[in-house]
Amino acid sequence: MIRKYRRGIGCILKNQRGWAYIDVIVAITILSIALTALAGTLIMLTKTRSASDHRTMAIRIIQSQFNDLQRKNHPKNDTRWTEISTEVQNIIDSANAPSGPGNVSLNFLVSVTRIPDGDDPSQIPSPGLQGVRMTVSWNGNNGQEQIAMSDYFFTSEANFSGGLNYVSIKVQ
Repeated sequence: MIRKYRRGIGCILKNQRGWAYIDVIVAITILSIALTALAGTLIMLTKTRSASDHRTMAIRIIQSQFNDLQRKNHPKNDTRWTEISTEVQNIIDSANAPSGPGNVSLNFLVSVTRIPDGDDPSQIPSPGLQGVRMTVSWNGNNGQEQIAMSDYFFTSEANFSGGLNYVSIKVQ
């Protein structure tokens, strides 16, 4: 009996020999599909992180400029409200310097404008305030992107120093 049993297992294994190769091919195919999907997910995560880093840098540039303006005490409608500080220009230059894979530069473009008082005096929060709007734009993964923020600062005509920190964020 034992002999017949052993002979039976040998026959079963002999008939199963070709299936082992098919099992390996199927396993490799499934593994390659899974790895391809994983690689696609990693590429998407990298692009998302890159876009987030660009927005973070743009907001850092605007906050640094607003912090610098808050320390200043310029007269109302003075042209110095629209000048980019040296500290902020250094941040812009370092962000625009080629770096990273492929030496890609971000090409941040920065504009600072005074917010006009308008024709209606009731729209002006206070005569001692100067409104400033700053826009940072760059070529991102989805084409031209920009972030714009506005803030009102007390001028030298006001008897108070410091900003109101009214911020309007517009992400395009």
